[in-house]
Amino acid sequence: RGVGQELGEGEREELAKLRRMDSVLRKEMKVVDTLDRVMGARGRLSPPAEGGSSSHLLQGGGALLPEGAGGYDEEAETVCRHVDELSTDEDPYGACETVRSTCMPPRGLFNYLDLSYCLLPTARWATALLLLCWIAVLFLWLTSMVDFLVPSLAVMAEACGLKESVAGVTFLALGNGSSDIFSMTAATMSSARGMRLTMGEIFGNGMFVFVLIQGVVALLAPFTVDAAEYCRDCAFYLTSIVLVTFIMWDGFFTLWEGALLLGIYAAYIAVVLKFDDVRAALGLAPATEADAGEGAKGRGGEGEEQVALLSSDRYAIYAGRVDPSDPSAHAQMGQFLHPVPADMEYLPAHDRIVEIVKMPAVLLLKLSVPVVDRGLPASGWSRPIVAVQAAVAPPLVCAFLYLHTLPPWCYRPFAVLSVFGAALAAGAALALGVWYGTESGKPPGRHHVLAYVGFAMSVLWIYATSEEIVNVILAFGTVFDVGHTVLGITILAVGIGMQDLVTNVGVARAGLARMAAVACVGAPLLNMLLGLGIAAIAGNLVVAAPYPMPMTRQLVMCIMFLSGSVVVALLVLAASDFRGGAVFGITMVSLYVAFIGVCLVNQAFFQDTYLVPAE
Repeated sequence: RGVGQELGEGEREELAKLRRMDSVLRKEMKVVDTLDRVMGARGRLSPPAEGGSSSHLLQGGGALLPEGAGGYDEEAETVCRHVDELSTDEDPYGACETVRSTCMPPRGLFNYLDLSYCLLPTARWATALLLLCWIAVLFLWLTSMVDFLVPSLAVMAEACGLKESVAGVTFLALGNGSSDIFSMTAATMSSARGMRLTMGEIFGNGMFVFVLIQGVVALLAPFTVDAAEYCRDCAFYLTSIVLVTFIMWDGFFTLWEGALLLGIYAAYIAVVLKFDDVRAALGLAPATEADAGEGAKGRGGEGEEQVALLSSDRYAIYAGRVDPSDPSAHAQMGQFLHPVPADMEYLPAHDRIVEIVKMPAVLLLKLSVPVVDRGLPASGWSRPIVAVQAAVAPPLVCAFLYLHTLPPWCYRPFAVLSVFGAALAAGAALALGVWYGTESGKPPGRHHVLAYVGFAMSVLWIYATSEEIVNVILAFGTVFDVGHTVLGITILAVGIGMQDLVTNVGVARAGLARMAAVACVGAPLLNMLLGLGIAAIAGNLVVAAPYPMPMTRQLVMCIMFLSGSVVVALLVLAASDFRGGAVFGITMVSLYVAFIGVCLVNQAFFQDTYLVPAE
């Protein structure tokens, strides 16, 4: 038609129809293009023929996924990773159908991509704010779960007859590192690309704890460390970094390589326990009592002070209102389920806000996690409370299994009803057994057995929360196009590391700066050996064997920064007779700022590269 001539009604409808068809065709072309890319990547990265080379250099974000990755749906994962391409300014809801039909996480409660592409597709800033706030809430809930776990571990160590030094490097180390370990395991099991988030968390947390927190401790409370013990821990840490680098260089993590890391951690424990003999063999002066007490490790150390410090009293505060001598079951339950901690009125305003945020998690934990705490009257025994926990725990275990582990056929209506019916019946039977088989004010003879039940329930809660944190972080990365490694270095590492920051700074201000400083080595060492070892084994058993873990330019940069920071810390401390003061603190904080700056610049302006050496 000529300029200025109007279209007829039928012509306008036809034009609108053509535009809709064009929009649909463009979306389908984007999906096909995405699938072509992943299939091409699979062709380039598939195992070579016998006698061929397995080397390759892949630019960009193509998935490195082996054949037969444990039933993992590569195409769905790749489409969801590029789902943002389906959403345009003209049609902001264009990705919604794909998100809801294809992108539900295999484990967890919610599909967080739905928030950005279906509910708030035109307000990305609101999506970012909501996701970050929810991540912060989940991290706070995670700290509450650790508070319920640690007393059970202390009782288990006592029941096993372990010395305090052995308990410090086994049960208590596991308790205080549980949030790191389970978050790494959850990330690894989330997909065949999840190890990238895990490695980012390991190196990012290493820089956050070893470099930043140790520097902050030195600035707030200068310390002096035992030279032999500090060098021992740094030597193990450097060895672990070098070993992990060699393991990743071929692009895969095998089951046996994960077991090797666990073996090295066992060797580290043995060296710590026999270090006095090692000192004598090397002709070194023995550590003084002050050194042994103040130099104990926050997560992997030894000493009475450490055991007392790590046996967190937060659970005692949460449950401190219960009077087990009160014969009224109703009164005991009311006291126990009181939502406000016993010390709330003495807390500053910001801590009160934190406790209010924690209340939902603390209530669920109280209802489902039996805890044996030697610091409470009757070791925390209360018949009505344990009866309620016995009734609630089996259905919650079933809910966890349905959300995280069970195969698809278990989701048939009859199977769901049968399983939950059996769980409710089992819970009722257990509750009746507790009520009629025990006394009200006196703990039963095998009360300590409940510590093992409490340990198992705490682990379920910690793992489920870690899974949810990983799902939120991965959704954030998809929406805002941030790589897995950078997400691990920043959000996951800093979130998990905040617990170390609060604990170590508090210990330093309490006059135990040496303990806080050495804890900054023990915590990342635990993550590198125990956490990564468990995650690698889980990934090989559940996702793919061997598990794909390509070396990337971003990871090489992390390795260089972390290993260099360990060397710099040793040199600066050695030059000052192993006294950490202002110079050491400023040096370490500056290294961390430079590390984060380089990571963000690399993410913003450069495309990451997978590096596997040529044959």
